[in-house]
Amino acid sequence: MIITRLACAIILHLQISGEVCQAIKLMMFTIYRTASWNRRLPQFWIAFMQLSGALFTEFLNIYLMCKQKEPGAIIMNLLALTVIAEIDDFYAKSLANHFGRKLVEDGLLRFSKLAKEDG
Repeated sequence: MIITRLACAIILHLQISGEVCQAIKLMMFTIYRTASWNRRLPQFWIAFMQLSGALFTEFLNIYLMCKQKEPGAIIMNLLALTVIAEIDDFYAKSLANHFGRKLVEDGLLRFSKLAKEDG
């Protein structure tokens, strides 16, 4: 049972570590590359929410694994929390065909005023 807990903790950690690294990189990019404070704060909070969600999921998984007594329940909680941790990725993929993105790519919608504020 200890091996099951250790294996599940390692698997979830490997899956969540990518999101943690991405959130930290986004926070660093926001701090150092965005010139306007009005645009920096929302970007920073979005990255912070991604970071806090990933860390909360990992801590919750460790807590639940310590409380479970059966290996099947440990694996079930791992699978459930893995799906919960990936919900934001599912949402981001669903926005891939959004009409606003197509307008920006086609050049019909421009952000020239926002680009001048950034530098």
